[in-house]
Amino acid sequence: MAAAVAPPEGAPGGGTEVPSDRHRSDTRPFGNDSGRVASAPSSIASVPSAPTGSVPWRPTFEAYAAEAKLAPSTIKRWAGVLTALEEAIGTDDLALVTRGDLIAWKRDLLASGREPRTVRDAHIAATKALMNWAVANGHLETNPASGIVVAVPDKPLLRDRDFTDGEANRILCVSKSVGTGPRIGVQLGPLRKLGTARLN
Repeated sequence: MAAAVAPPEGAPGGGTEVPSDRHRSDTRPFGNDSGRVASAPSSIASVPSAPTGSVPWRPTFEAYAAEAKLAPSTIKRWAGVLTALEEAIGTDDLALVTRGDLIAWKRDLLASGREPRTVRDAHIAATKALMNWAVANGHLETNPASGIVVAVPDKPLLRDRDFTDGEANRILCVSKSVGTGPRIGVQLGPLRKLGTARLN
């Protein structure tokens, strides 16, 4: 029994706990250094944390999408947005993205003719959501996209959605004139009384 728990030759003795077989099966040598071990690979991509390392957006987004169970269409759209961000600022490292970078990116998108609503609901929203997740999971210390807004002007109301009395009467008259039987006129008669009825 004593031999079974004795430390290996050359190892420090006295109270050293020997790992169980279960622990030994979960580790494997890393490179040629027998003193280092790495855990078994996970199904979710490992994301390095700032400030000791970079935070590339692709594995970060992969982990976020898996946890949030994003729809395939959302993944495709947001991946395109993040690729555009990478191209605009010249890095895929979220830890290097500054608030100034994002404000300049927003300004350039709007200047290129992008709709403000698209910039707000796609470009800024996707970046902000990913960085919020990265902060919440210890990969980033702060979210530089927090507080960045895009002003979306209200669409001008050119006219009321309902038909005017004259428009409704004209539509009903034309409908009656192209009818093929007396019942058409009978059916349209009550509609004429509605005047401003909205026709779908």
